[in-house]
Amino acid sequence: MGQQLRTNTKRRRRKDYLKRKKEQARASAAVKKSSPKPAKAPAKKAAKKAAKKAAKKAAKKVAKKVEAPAAEKVEAPAAKEVAASQDLGLVYDKAPDSVDDLKEISGVGPALEGKLHGLGIYTYAQILAWTPANIASFDDLLSFKGRIERDEWLKQVAALEAAK
Repeated sequence: MGQQLRTNTKRRRRKDYLKRKKEQARASAAVKKSSPKPAKAPAKKAAKKAAKKAAKKAAKKVAKKVEAPAAEKVEAPAAKEVAASQDLGLVYDKAPDSVDDLKEISGVGPALEGKLHGLGIYTYAQILAWTPANIASFDDLLSFKGRIERDEWLKQVAALEAAK
């Protein structure tokens, strides 16, 4: 019987404890409801404005990226006009049916290959036919400062043409 009294006492204490917790929870909920809410609406409006500004900035960046390739395409004919006034050797207006991979030349990456294509250079044969005057003209056009001679493009292209 002593054991049962202790168990009943524990149960009663636990029950009282849970009642107090519920009352405290109700009281804090009542206090929250009665207290004035902080001004959340202006914060939401500010957040919306900031989101709109960020979206506009992103849209402008995307528009610039979209316009940038278009601007490069507009500049390409100007480069061809300059190229026409200089001695560039054999230059194509359009890409021929068989185009060589100019990236095989050491020091020529995708960007430089695009520039060479923009200037009308598509094949190894064109580069092999370059005279010192042509090399100087391309050095000036591409702002290489002697890179064609340093990287020995003509020797590389001759080896690539022979391997083809």
